[in-house]
Amino acid sequence: MSIDIYASPSFVGYSLWLVSSENAFQPFQRVMAEISEKYNGPVFSPHCTLAAGLNHDLETVISKLKVILSGKSTVRLKFERIESSELYFKSAYALIDVSKPLLDLHKECVSAFELTDDCKSFMPHVSLFYGKVDSETKGEMITKIGEILSKLDIDLANFVCEADTVEIWDTNGTVDQWSLKATIS
Repeated sequence: MSIDIYASPSFVGYSLWLVSSENAFQPFQRVMAEISEKYNGPVFSPHCTLAAGLNHDLETVISKLKVILSGKSTVRLKFERIESSELYFKSAYALIDVSKPLLDLHKECVSAFELTDDCKSFMPHVSLFYGKVDSETKGEMITKIGEILSKLDIDLANFVCEADTVEIWDTNGTVDQWSLKATIS
């Protein structure tokens, strides 16, 4: 029986977070701050997870990631819509189109770190809220996220940005225990 690492508020291993050095995720940070305060969720840095649950030592993660990123510059991220799920770490999120370059980068991470992910279930996104809320509250939250994005003049279906940096986070434990360990551009 496999355990879904996204289902509970405690996580394991290192995670690779694709981010933008140009602050393209700044609107998401604003959404998260407001939503997390209103619905009592943890605050975290906006990111698109490339791989998670890495049980290698930090030096190995850094070394393998440098090889993966060698010769690469940016990945174009095209956002689609706001979605939600029952999973703690995917409670509310901005879904990203699975482009070939993004999927290829994910596949390289899966291969290099010998993960069991078959890549068919890769669902790139930027989480906007971590937590468990009832369905009525979640509907209210999704509406509020849309209102905040609208105030920021963000049409998510037409929002595109370049991600050019991967952060390595120690994601053992709860969100307040997580820490950034390295950044590779």
